Amino acid sequence: MEYDLTARVLAELASMRGLLVEPDVLRPEHRLREDLGLESVTLIELIVAIEDAFDFRVDPISMNLEDALVSVGSLVAFVREHYSG
Repeated sequence: MEYDLTARVLAELASMRGLLVEPDVLRPEHRLREDLGLESVTLIELIVAIEDAFDFRVDPISMNLEDALVSVGSLVAFVREHYSG
């Protein structure tokens, strides 16, 4: 189950345009902005994709979204914390 969740988050991330690394080399330590080159608009698109893929709504204030959008690992941890499937 954990692998499936991580794989699904990575698939959503890999579908983002402008990624600076190949999707097959994404690692938990990659930083979304600095290493992967995601900009504000793409980060918003990523959150919408996560909401759709995992069927939960993100509240950027109460869910501490800023910390979730630091690295691949923090994004996976965020989804793990809020996904109930």
